[in-house]
Amino acid sequence: MTVVWFNDDSTQHTVTTLTNESKEEGLSPFPILDPILEPAVTNITNGIELFDSGVLPPGGFSVFTFTNPGTYAYYDEFNPTHRGQINVGDLVELGKSMDMRIGGDLPFNASELGRLVLSFVPKNMSLPPALELTYNVTIFNSTGPVYNREFGDIDGILDLEIIPVNKLNPSMQVGPGTNASNNGPTTNLANNNNTTARSEMSGSTIKATTYGPDLNSPITGTYHVEGPILIEPAPYLIRVEVTEIGHLPPPQPIIDEFILPQAVGG
Repeated sequence: MTVVWFNDDSTQHTVTTLTNESKEEGLSPFPILDPILEPAVTNITNGIELFDSGVLPPGGFSVFTFTNPGTYAYYDEFNPTHRGQINVGDLVELGKSMDMRIGGDLPFNASELGRLVLSFVPKNMSLPPALELTYNVTIFNSTGPVYNREFGDIDGILDLEIIPVNKLNPSMQVGPGTNASNNGPTTNLANNNNTTARSEMSGSTIKATTYGPDLNSPITGTYHVEGPILIEPAPYLIRVEVTEIGHLPPPQPIIDEFILPQAVGG
């Protein structure tokens, strides 16, 4: 999975891995034991993936691709109190037409509302494909569909971040250049990362905001789905289908369904 950090501030920053060595040198951003992030230091030291973005000027960004599972704590050298944590999982659900890689915790806990990144990797296909793929994604709760949308993807692997929320900001509006229909593709959305689009299921009050992908040159990266999804103490089902390859239907159906289980007692 590739993670992109954007500097939307007016001052420079860094994204720098925290290690035991940096603690011993007095560079730790944690002068007081942090019960959440402090255990991550051992995992980083035992791993082989360390990263330092270097100076990120205003408007700059840094890209890093994680290939090893583990917990990675990082901080900003210009302001060590700014810190974060990346949890890289190694869970994979095998399907008939595609596999689902899982970044985050499954089973999910509806009471914690934790983010979940799902990557869908089609089988029997060269990646990246010669032509852009169009995916259709539908998410179901125990009563029926709660989300449906199409996504364009040029690298062949569809990356979705699900951000559960109980309530959406009522000021969220459909931005210019986006397609607000229930089944509309996000191609227009991909060309304007500052816009949002609303997705509504017919006959339901549930709404979700879709934005992304993270990079638009080329159109690649993670799409983000923010809304009341994975908030109920019951399993969800996600159906993913490749509907077009280069704007033509695939010669054979490419479709799979995966259960998103809920933690017992969550």
